[in-house]
Amino acid sequence: MPTQPGESQLVRRRLVRDCAGVATAWAAAWMMGLVLIGGVGLVLAFAAARQHQVDAAADLVAVSAATSLQQGGEACSVAARVASANGVGVGMCRIVGGDVIVEVRTRVRLPFGLRPWISARARAGPS
Repeated sequence: MPTQPGESQLVRRRLVRDCAGVATAWAAAWMMGLVLIGGVGLVLAFAAARQHQVDAAADLVAVSAATSLQQGGEACSVAARVASANGVGVGMCRIVGGDVIVEVRTRVRLPFGLRPWISARARAGPS
């Protein structure tokens, strides 16, 4: 309880003065957090988009290799050419019966200097 007149106003002013700038610090911390979350989201979006491209390339490589095999050609050499034309490399090429199983890989450039490997497998053939 204040003992002198006007003392409560002094206490309030002192509390307000001691807390000055706290809202600015909190706002800056929240903004940094949102920027961080946005950066992580951006990296994940780039990685997901590139994974879809590699999946499509794997499908194309497998279908091309299986078509070549059905026509009596060399399936794995066709797979390597088609993969190279699509910006990926063949990690594995196997012929199982009339089917061709391929794995393609590529290194991805992501924001913030990240360079992970992304791979995809596909199988194609008459069976």
